Amino acid sequence: MRRRHHLLWVVLVGFALGGLTSCADEPPVEDDLLHDGHDHGLEGFVEDELPEGLVDKAATCSNRWQLPSSTAQTGRAQNVPYQSAGSRCTSGATQGALALRNYLRDQFGDKINRSIPGDGVQIYNCRQINGGSGLSLHSVGRALDIFIPTWGSNADNGKGDVIANWLVENAEYIGIQMLIWDRTIWTANRSTQARCYTGSHPHNDHIHVELTVAASSRQTAFFRDLAGGSVEPPTSNVAGWIGSGCDSDNDCGYTDGGARGWCYQRGQGKGVCTLDCAGYCPDRNGYATTFCAQAEEFGDTREDGLCLSRATEANSYCGAHPDLQRLSVNRFLGNSSARPSRVDVCAPKVISSEPDPEPQQPEPQQPAPQEPDPEPEQPADNINNSVCRDPSLPASEHGDSCAGWPENHWRCACFAAFGTSVSQVCRGGRWINYELNVRDCSRCDGDYSRSCEGG
Repeated sequence: MRRRHHLLWVVLVGFALGGLTSCADEPPVEDDLLHDGHDHGLEGFVEDELPEGLVDKAATCSNRWQLPSSTAQTGRAQNVPYQSAGSRCTSGATQGALALRNYLRDQFGDKINRSIPGDGVQIYNCRQINGGSGLSLHSVGRALDIFIPTWGSNADNGKGDVIANWLVENAEYIGIQMLIWDRTIWTANRSTQARCYTGSHPHNDHIHVELTVAASSRQTAFFRDLAGGSVEPPTSNVAGWIGSGCDSDNDCGYTDGGARGWCYQRGQGKGVCTLDCAGYCPDRNGYATTFCAQAEEFGDTREDGLCLSRATEANSYCGAHPDLQRLSVNRFLGNSSARPSRVDVCAPKVISSEPDPEPQQPEPQQPAPQEPDPEPEQPADNINNSVCRDPSLPASEHGDSCAGWPENHWRCACFAAFGTSVSQVCRGGRWINYELNVRDCSRCDGDYSRSCEGG
């Protein structure tokens, strides 16, 4: 009994100091002992506490990684039975986990947060599943945590989804039995594969990946092909979302509904991926929200609108893409129920192949009579307020900064993307949308009340 207490004390001290201690009396392995202590597993999910015991849907189920339809279809064909960790820790990372780690760094290095200890990928940690009684697969070196940059407190889905989708599509080939990413857990056993993950950590900053015993010892087809140099380079249909730069239609991917984007170009310059639209456009976590713009404002005679990304903080107000410019455009309504609106979007620049003409000297002109200054126009975002039930509500988008507001402060706002009222909560410096069409905005202010749930 005294020896058991001594071992427990050693493990607890190791966690308190931020280091990791190997189980039993086995020496720690120099490589891959760094781990953040988050996790995981198929049991022991713990719901975060919210006022009146409410589970935060905005931070979990209603705003999480969603597999694109083609990825989900491929994922349903995967069949990898789940294998638990057993009852004893091993001495470190398995060879399969190390090989997969190196491959992911090589192929997805620009999407991994390499500033995290372990060069962005962590493997071994002798401990139990958080909230459960069994050992974590990190304890036997069969689990990887792939760290992804974040947008404030939100996952960077533009980076993490690319890796997660590729892992799902190749689960049986590699030997992946389960992964967790951005509040979603996916299992490769042909059951209900993707569902909301409500554990205490949302996995918005890392992808948790679990390998089978065969994969951990490099006995699956992927590792045999990897040793022979015949693994195909990774591809993903996440690349080329609305607003992404493109040179041809092949650079643009699919939406969750299966629609294929196309490359919209103006002149000889680089284009942007877009979709035809009427009223509204789809959005994806990690990217700027979108807007259905009138094509005729760009000199286009097409009957449909064009989906473009809004000029927001997420794309540095179009400054993140040197080939795009910020333009104010009207919404294309078509036969939709959308309301008129005008916002700033990121549109491709017009670049001509013709040489610039010689500058001409302007003819002298008489000065025009001065007129009184026009009334100042309201900012584009405020125009959206007119479509909400209460025009006094502040215009806001999911993920906007809530700097200056107290943590867990609730309020009502006008959700610009859909032109309706929305309840929001200030979490981690960002406004998180909870429900559209709020029943009673007068009560959704400050402290939480059930009226903030909508109706």
